[in-house]
Amino acid sequence: PVGSSVSVRVWTLDEVGNASALSNAATVWVSPFTLARLDGPSSDAGTGISGTLDRFGDAHAAYTAGTAAQELRYLKRTGGAWGAAEAPDPGAPAADPAMAVDNGGLPQIVYRNPQTGQLRHARRAGFWTAGTIAAGNLIPGGLALDATGLAHVSYYDAAAGDLRYARFDGAAWQLEAVDTAGAVGRFSSLALDAAAKPGVAYYDSSNAPLKFSSRSAAGVWSGSVVDFAVDVGSTPVLALDADGRALIAYVDSGGKTLKTAAWNGSAWTVSTLDSFASSGSVGGLALDGAGRPQLSYYDASAGDLRFASGTVDSFADAGRDSELLLEASGGLTLLYYDASNGDLKSAVWAAGLPPAMGGNPRGRLQAPATFTGIVASSTTIQWTWT
Repeated sequence: PVGSSVSVRVWTLDEVGNASALSNAATVWVSPFTLARLDGPSSDAGTGISGTLDRFGDAHAAYTAGTAAQELRYLKRTGGAWGAAEAPDPGAPAADPAMAVDNGGLPQIVYRNPQTGQLRHARRAGFWTAGTIAAGNLIPGGLALDATGLAHVSYYDAAAGDLRYARFDGAAWQLEAVDTAGAVGRFSSLALDAAAKPGVAYYDSSNAPLKFSSRSAAGVWSGSVVDFAVDVGSTPVLALDADGRALIAYVDSGGKTLKTAAWNGSAWTVSTLDSFASSGSVGGLALDGAGRPQLSYYDASAGDLRFASGTVDSFADAGRDSELLLEASGGLTLLYYDASNGDLKSAVWAAGLPPAMGGNPRGRLQAPATFTGIVASSTTIQWTWT
């Protein structure tokens, strides 16, 4: 049955019908996901996959592809069908893309030019335009858009070893330092609260803990340690719940475990979800309508893409990069890189989860814009949003 484990034994017949001995019993996971190729083969497509849903239910994917040099690519799913791949910055090498969409369903992508080290930004509004955010040896972490469609970015300055933040004010990019104490921010994830104030979860390479910093309305950054264990916090993914409280999924490399840390208003609560034989990484995170985290992640020791307690794709080396989208129907769509075949793939499951309101840009909860309540009578409230 779908979603269960079964044990099987196999045998073979030779040319004249002689049967071999039965194999040893093996246990297999019957995945509820339906798998499909979106891009490839022969183009090494899907590395650095970043995905999102817009408020219309359309899905968007940004990734890199190419055999000679990896360039940025973009796909959109409308009405259940994926369109043709587009090149937002044709001919330019790209790595580490992060994507979000605005309230009109228009995508924006930040990425790195691995040849020059520049931090780049591409936006689609009828056609693609691309430009440089900052120069240096810079690695993007997270991207979020505020209600007006302006971009907020966390990134790592590899030359200085600093975590930095960029925001577009409508005319130019404004750059700030978030944390400069040692080598910090090689891996980061960013989200905006209801007041468009950014929070960043990130890895401290010097001291090896997971950290979280937030920016006040006055523009002051303040941070704290989330998990004090040794060598924790690689590949963090940040989500905010309905109350604006942070939940972070990450890898404890020292303990070889997958963890989450949730802020309860006064302290962090750390939970262990899974363990690895060697190492792993977090791909996508979304909060369902009940506030529960839904995760896609990679088990490097097995070369498997995993979700919750089951394997999604175990063919050779699949899922090193992944993204998770929680559909308005409560179904799940996983976008991921199949390193064995060089393909971008999707895995779809009608999971029946409580759906979150709005889309999930890069795996995070996105509320509708201008959500307000109007008292219609003494017994009813009318809700409106766009």
